[in-house]
Amino acid sequence: MLDWRHLFRLVHDNIAILFFALVIAICGLAWLMIEAYRSHRSRDEIFKLRSRISTLERERAMATLAVPTTDPMVLTARWVRMGSAATTTDGGCLVMVDRVFPAQRRAVLTLRVDGYPALSGHSALAGQRLEVSGKYGMYILQVFSVEGIQTQLAVWLRSHHTGAAST
Repeated sequence: MLDWRHLFRLVHDNIAILFFALVIAICGLAWLMIEAYRSHRSRDEIFKLRSRISTLERERAMATLAVPTTDPMVLTARWVRMGSAATTTDGGCLVMVDRVFPAQRRAVLTLRVDGYPALSGHSALAGQRLEVSGKYGMYILQVFSVEGIQTQLAVWLRSHHTGAAST
């Protein structure tokens, strides 16, 4: 068992080394605290910048949400997640989002019109319109925005009778 006298003698003989080690340890802890504070502050700044970028992209997406046509909307503008699908109100068009590439603002879509595959694995950029013919008329799909794992899109239906009535 260690006797207290040996411990006191060890401290007495090496007081300079122990004091130097204590100063080094305090400096190291102070440096760690300063770095942790700086890291936390820069992380907050990065979070604020990312949220600002997201807000600006949403505002831009809403600005481009203008109705491209006077035809009736059969699928209102909505966010569809990757691997999910949305069906128009008339049931004639099914839009499946296969993959999403937010950095490229691109989504890979599969469209089924009247139960048959119209487009399979078609790559659509944000702002792009696709037109596919079906038995009820021409379906117009527009991709508004691509963010994260989802894409915002809408579908309109131009009836075959609309073109015949105007002539």
